[in-house]
Amino acid sequence: MYKRLFVMAFFLCSATFAAAQDLIVQNGWAHPTQTNAEKMTVWFTVVNPTKTGDTITEIATPLANIVKICRLSQRRDGVRRREKVRELEILPFSVLQLDSAGYEVVLYNPKKSLKAGDSFSLFFTFAKAGEKKLTIEIKEKQ
Repeated sequence: MYKRLFVMAFFLCSATFAAAQDLIVQNGWAHPTQTNAEKMTVWFTVVNPTKTGDTITEIATPLANIVKICRLSQRRDGVRRREKVRELEILPFSVLQLDSAGYEVVLYNPKKSLKAGDSFSLFFTFAKAGEKKLTIEIKEKQ
């Protein structure tokens, strides 16, 4: 818990000193994919240093025709479940870190395989902040 609070404080402080008081989408990454992979999971962080909340209404990429925002949950029997979410709310003065314990973005049927060191672009549409682009770095599993 303290680690998360520290990370949130760090990102909020970093965002406070940013030149523009605007949403920041950063730290995009994914694991390598194999040929003919059915899906690819992407993680990133959204920092909102403003007093106004916002919502991610759409995410797109040339790498896949279907992109879904998903919430992960675990059933009582221990089975993990992925549920599609239409939009993702970004609260004022907050940090939203997508990770394997909460939310993730899933690209279905990626058009090519990717190895460590490759990258691709994700395009976000926010209800208020408009469009933003993020480069997703492909990193080896650790």
